[in-house]
Amino acid sequence: MTPRENLKSLLRRTGYESAPPFFFLCPYLETVYRQQTGSDQPVEEHFGFVTPLIPDFIEAGVDVLNPVQPECGMDFAAIHAEFGDRLSFWGAIGTQSTMPFGAPEEIKREVWKNLDIAGEKGGLWCTPTHILEPEVPWHNILAYVQACREVEKGTQGAGHERL
Repeated sequence: MTPRENLKSLLRRTGYESAPPFFFLCPYLETVYRQQTGSDQPVEEHFGFVTPLIPDFIEAGVDVLNPVQPECGMDFAAIHAEFGDRLSFWGAIGTQSTMPFGAPEEIKREVWKNLDIAGEKGGLWCTPTHILEPEVPWHNILAYVQACREVEKGTQGAGHERL
């Protein structure tokens, strides 16, 4: 197996199969990120369940975990509680579950829930986890946009505290 295949297998959707390739690369990731971005704000992109690797991402200099993918068992509330003082987060609205198959009200509740979790501490780009595929109904996209606008105005639905 090539090093690239090893790294890809590490970040598979359902978990990681072997740690050595990642841990071998970890000391070099911060340097690579900073060189590639030209700034002190590296961003880690991944797919799948990487929750056990978050401390290593932080050690490598990662500032933003992208995406927080609920379909892979990533619990945003638990991740934010443990790492929210050291990381920001991207995603948390499922593009393989909530966006294509949820009702508009479910989507709004998911946006509000995730923003409630982030609270005043913040650190969340409350976005869909990935690109929206063609099967996402237009009314669900509108519900997402409306939920974000309602939070911005402080008028989100009943039962949701002003953020």
